[in-house]
Parts: sequence; C-alpha cells; structure tokens
Amino acid sequence: MLSFLRTSSRGSRFAIRRASAAASDSYFDPNSDPNNPKNLSLAEIKQAYERIKDGILHTECKKSEYFSKLTDSEVYLKKENKQRTGSFKERGARNALMRLAEQQQKKEVFIGSNRNYATAMACHGKQLGIPITCVLPRFIPLSTISLCKDFGAKVVVQGINNTESRKVAFELAQKSGGEFIDGHDHIDIIAGAGTIALEILEDVKDVDVIVVPVAGGGLLAGITAAVRELSPKTRVVGVESKASHCFSEALKNGKPVNVRTRTSLSPSLAMSRFGYNSFNIIKGTPTEVAKIKEMDLARAILIMLENHKFAVEGAGALAPAAVMTGQVEDIQGKKVVCVISGGNVDSTMLGQSIDKGLIADDRLALVEVFLPDRPGGLCELLELTSSTGAKTKHIYMEHVFHKFDIFTVKMKLEVVTSGMQHSEELRKILEQRYGDDLSFHMRKMRAV
Repeated sequence: MLSFLRTSSRGSRFAIRRASAAASDSYFDPNSDPNNPKNLSLAEIKQAYERIKDGILHTECKKSEYFSKLTDSEVYLKKENKQRTGSFKERGARNALMRLAEQQQKKEVFIGSNRNYATAMACHGKQLGIPITCVLPRFIPLSTISLCKDFGAKVVVQGINNTESRKVAFELAQKSGGEFIDGHDHIDIIAGAGTIALEILEDVKDVDVIVVPVAGGGLLAGITAAVRELSPKTRVVGVESKASHCFSEALKNGKPVNVRTRTSLSPSLAMSRFGYNSFNIIKGTPTEVAKIKEMDLARAILIMLENHKFAVEGAGALAPAAVMTGQVEDIQGKKVVCVISGGNVDSTMLGQSIDKGLIADDRLALVEVFLPDRPGGLCELLELTSSTGAKTKHIYMEHVFHKFDIFTVKMKLEVVTSGMQHSEELRKILEQRYGDDLSFHMRKMRAV
C-alpha cells in the first residue's frame, strides 16, 4: 500500500520550515509519558544485547590515523554505518520487535520515521515475521520507499516532517489495534542503542571520551546509561546540529521542549523535541554538548569520504565534525571514540554535500569576470585559470542580466583548488589581467 498526501509545491524548503516551527505533540504516547518517564538500567541493556546479538553486527571500532594526527589523540570510529541497513537503528528496532515476540504480540507495528528507522524496522520485521507499516514524510528519498517495500513493509507517505509522520503512524495504530513504537524514545529502542556502549568498552580499553550524535536522544541516553555504570570516568559528549538543537534546549529548560528546526544535511537530525524517557535517563549525569554548523558538517562528510573511503550521512558526521573543529575539549593524548551512527546518504544530494564540503575546506571558489563578448575571451580566462593547476568545475554565462552593455558577457566559474594558498595564487593572476572586472569569492575571503 502506498498513499500520498497532496501538498502545495510552492517553496518546499520554506514549507518544511513553517511546519517544523509549528510542530508539537498532538497525541499521547503512553510509552513516552512526560509525567511518568521511564528509566533504563545496565541490566536491561545487557539483556537487550543478548537478545539481539545474533541478528545485528558487532561493528568495528577502528583507529583513525587522520583524526588522531589532527587532534594529537587516539581517535576511534565506531562504524554503525556497517549495519545491514546502514545505521545503528537496527539495534533498537530488533530489540523492540523481539520484546513484542516474547510477549506473544506479533501484531502489526506502526512507525513514523525517515530512512534509517524505517528500513531497520522493515528489515527486522521481515526476519521476525512481524508486519510493519512505515509512515514516511513526503520529502523522503524515493529509494527509501523502495527499500521498505522490498523488505515487505507497507508504506504510507504522509506528513512533511518526522513529527507529522509519527502522529499519523500513532493514529493508524490506534484505529487498527496495532502497536506504535517511537523510534527515538521507546525504552526498548533506547536499550538497543545502549548496546553500542558495551561493544565500545570491550573493544577500546580505558576509553576517555565517547562522542555521540544527538537528535531525539535515544542513542545518547542508551550509551550514557551503560557508560556511567561500567566506566564512570569516561566522558560522554552529545553533539547536535545547529539546525536542530532540541537537546541543548531541553538542558536549558530543565525538560524537553518543542523547538524550531531547519532543513539539514541529514533529515534525521530535524527533531522538534528531545525524548521524555531519554531526558529522564541522562538527568543527573554530567552532560557536555557541542553544536555543529552545517558547513562544518559538510566538511566532515567530505573528509570521511576522502580520508576514510566511505560515505556517511549528516548525522553520522556529527561526532567527527565536533572533534575536527575542536568543540570536544581536553582530548589531547586521550582515547576518543566517535560514533558513526549511519551512512545512508541520499544519492541525489551527495554531490551538493561534497561541493559544500569543498567550500568549507577552502577548495572551491567562485570567479566572476566581465569579458568582451567576442571569440577568445573565455579561452584566455580558462588558460589563465589552468596555468595555476586549478580545475574549472562549472561555467555559467550571463549575457543580459548585468550592468554593462550588450557587448559584454558576465562569466562565472566554479574553480577547484588545493586550498587557501592555491586560491590566493589564482586570484592574484586573474586580478593582474582583469582588475576591477574580477570578483573572487571564497568562504574565508571577502569578494575582491
């Protein structure tokens, strides 16, 4: 079953922002009760691990030579992107479904989510013989719809963000007598996420810091619950995108509150509220928070691709971005583990993410030049550009929309360089030739 909610096509980016700003809980989930939040014990996490260990991967926690050298510390990457469906969500999904099976309740499960939780539930629902209905936001990648259906799940496309999709899933479960399982705050989901900490502490002895991406809070809460019992000296640092800051707002207000979210490199980060159970679990534990800009997130995605040879989604790049930008303090000479939560990059957006990363790393410049509209002008510009070893990526021509006469053309070049020094060399060469007719744009350089 596949159904769509019709919405206006005017400015999808702004539609998302409006809906996110207004998003709030309009249903009551008894498994995520603000007045009676649940706690999580180490015993429950260990039980979850015994329950799921034969159905998920014990992912590697490998030292990163690049980040270790950059930070003068030992940095390890916990690669949850290596799970079958590409994210840590499999742990919680399998644990929650197996708990239902133990209770002899193999009734239909309804979930509202973006890609990671939906595909994890669809995959493990098929393995365990439990029917799954995935309610997905309207702007979900088409590949996610296909993947969920390939696993045998029913798919409903409704809502323009995770909050709306979860509400629809909850209502469908209520009407049909099925089971609604929240992908961020259900206690069995959190316990499954906490099993990551058991593997980290087994694989990396005497770890000093674990850096964890944060959206709805389940991953952070699960890891915190395990680490504070097994390794109380280990710091757990939560990292969130500045586009979605529900964790820091919850800490600021002393409780989860609804916040305005913005579009992000990873849709899974756009959570309007931190989980009630998750907040209750971490409450009272010393908590550190790092906030990452979207450009730094793009740079981290690029660096992971270039230096570690695999793609990560925005949420998966949060922890490396925090370490890379120095927002995790006091790590010199220490053992640091970055949780790579997922690697499900929307293939239609990967190129744009890479370009944003190149800009953030000062390796992509925009050159604007006014030239006489006659043969040879563009050829000369390209020869000057290539003489420095720079690579022209895209060329744009504007014949009319500029301030000069019809015999002038405005050329725009996107140029790839090796970095700031190389870009400065190119700028000087072009400036000597074109003078005031040149504008040169880079992230750390004003237009000149």
